[in-house]
Amino acid sequence: MKVAYWGSYPLELTEVPSGGMPPANGPQPGWYALSVNSLYGREKQYRYFLDFAPVDTAGYSIYIYRITLEEVNRVRRREWRGKLTVLNI
Repeated sequence: MKVAYWGSYPLELTEVPSGGMPPANGPQPGWYALSVNSLYGREKQYRYFLDFAPVDTAGYSIYIYRITLEEVNRVRRREWRGKLTVLNI
């Protein structure tokens, strides 16, 4: 799971397995956990996650996403006019 977290407790001290940060250049298939601050923060690099529905939450401020290739292609066709054909995780 790739994690974008903005908080006071270091992620490294938790048992949350992290596979790095989510891609900032558009959606890719996979599992993601994003804090509300990462979604709505000033940098706006993860705003594309608002095109997807979270499958769960962790507490009140972490959204869990499972994004499929079909969902990625739907958003990319609409927003980026491209299609992802290879699974790059």
